[in-house]
Amino acid sequence: MILVLTNNYPSEDNLYANGFVHTRVLGYLKKGIEVEVFVCKKNMGQTTYTYQGVSVVTGSANDLKTYLEEHQVEKICIHFLSPEMIKGMDRVKKQFDLFIFVHGNEALFWYERLFRSTTSSIHNFLVYCHNAVFNTLSIFNIRRFLRKTKNCLHFITVSEWMMRKTCKNWKVDESRFTIIPNYINEEVFFSKRKSEADRLKILSIRPYSSSKYANDMSMDFIQKLSQYDFFSQLEIKIVGKGNMFAELTSKVSMFPNVLIENRFLNQEQIKSYHDEYGIFLCPTRQDAQGVSMCEAMSSGLVPLTLNNTAIPEFVKEQEILSCDTDDMVQKFVYLYNHPSLYTELSEKISKEIQEQCGYEKTITKEIQLVAGE
Repeated sequence: MILVLTNNYPSEDNLYANGFVHTRVLGYLKKGIEVEVFVCKKNMGQTTYTYQGVSVVTGSANDLKTYLEEHQVEKICIHFLSPEMIKGMDRVKKQFDLFIFVHGNEALFWYERLFRSTTSSIHNFLVYCHNAVFNTLSIFNIRRFLRKTKNCLHFITVSEWMMRKTCKNWKVDESRFTIIPNYINEEVFFSKRKSEADRLKILSIRPYSSSKYANDMSMDFIQKLSQYDFFSQLEIKIVGKGNMFAELTSKVSMFPNVLIENRFLNQEQIKSYHDEYGIFLCPTRQDAQGVSMCEAMSSGLVPLTLNNTAIPEFVKEQEILSCDTDDMVQKFVYLYNHPSLYTELSEKISKEIQEQCGYEKTITKEIQLVAGE
């Protein structure tokens, strides 16, 4: 049996928890592979539940130890490797094939995730210091585990950028890695042919919980774009939720053609907005892939984003990769003045991302690796 070990998983009360892990598990089940999920967290009570046909167990390190000793687990797929998971596995004498999926936070040092500081109060500063110490100790703990474990190890990352970071920080050789992007469901985010007029409709769907998502740059982009005569022709929709939402969106709320929605969207609603709009505004300060960007690209939207971290691995067209907000404005102006280029890019980008992140290149490849099929 394959055990998927993770730090969170969807339930009826928490639909959005690591949904990409759930997508993988459904893919395993579809292929007839026996799989269960264990959610491991410190001080978490042991419970069991079923979500969309998936058997899920929750618990702490001690519960994980007991589970591994009492079940016929051969392979463990680990998402977001943590000290609590290591504590549970360290106590088990049996050996397993470990497939460690690296998503970002667990492999990056705190100073690699410094964006715009949020240490404006003593409380925030103390929380920041605590998180920095915990992060450093966690990575050192992971290094120790990987160095001493007798389990067979294999690592999966979504991009070359993430692989290089993990190799450096975890002290692991590149030969142990396989790069498999997150799956972009082409049946949900299918391409809808865009017209030249769609380039005038700009969409932004982002979390507002961290400066990582560079929403301040999106607002700056809109403000600078407002200085152009054609600005009144544009329709811009901003959708998101988070503690930074009100402050940031207030900078553009005075424009009548900027529509602001403070809410989460489900997959169906996201696709509906994809079909209405033609440009996806998604600058970022750091991304291992940029799943929401890739979903928009699959739907036929042309992204306006920044040339950093893993983004150029998924957006290969230099016409739309920017270095700052001024550059983003110039990229948009160029698309505005060249409508035929916009439609060409829309079709090309959609095909490219569906080829790169479609089912065969992600779920099928992962199953072949993990299950040996």
